[in-house]
Amino acid sequence: MKRKSAIIGFCLLAVFVSSTHAEIPLNKPNDKHSWLTLGLGTSPEIFGLYGGLPVDIGIIFSFYRQNNIFSYRFINLYEFDMEYNSENIMDFSILYGRKKFFTDQAALVSAGFGPGFITGHRHGKPLGCCLFEDILFNALGLSLEAQAFLTARRFGLGTYLFANFNTEWNVYGFLLCLQFGKIR
Repeated sequence: MKRKSAIIGFCLLAVFVSSTHAEIPLNKPNDKHSWLTLGLGTSPEIFGLYGGLPVDIGIIFSFYRQNNIFSYRFINLYEFDMEYNSENIMDFSILYGRKKFFTDQAALVSAGFGPGFITGHRHGKPLGCCLFEDILFNALGLSLEAQAFLTARRFGLGTYLFANFNTEWNVYGFLLCLQFGKIR
């Protein structure tokens, strides 16, 4: 029940941030920039803990006004292992940061921070040869992001670094990403 309440509260916070940002007056009528980032990567934090292959999948929605960037992030960190039961962590974050374009807007660099919520299950006590007890956990934490992309008007290619520092399990990693939307 706590898990559902935390997820509902986090979604309400995301809606509140979006609605308050929507009221900011724009400098130009066409000054709306938003995009979807899809990424695939890994997390050194869980790399090889039990011999599994760590795979991270990320979906990030971002928009900016002037030099301010806002992002909603979902990253699923998954340790795929055929021998042991796998571990899984999901990161939900709302981030605020600053962005900068370089070389005539062909490259975008940004960094941000904000509240994050992680949930998942990890290994507990051994239950036999290759099985472990599953421990479910939830935690609020501080999320960080840094990204560097080569961009066209509606497409980008680059890297996304992420971290979530919390009381349960600090996670960090990187994603190789594609961006789609009105980037510049």
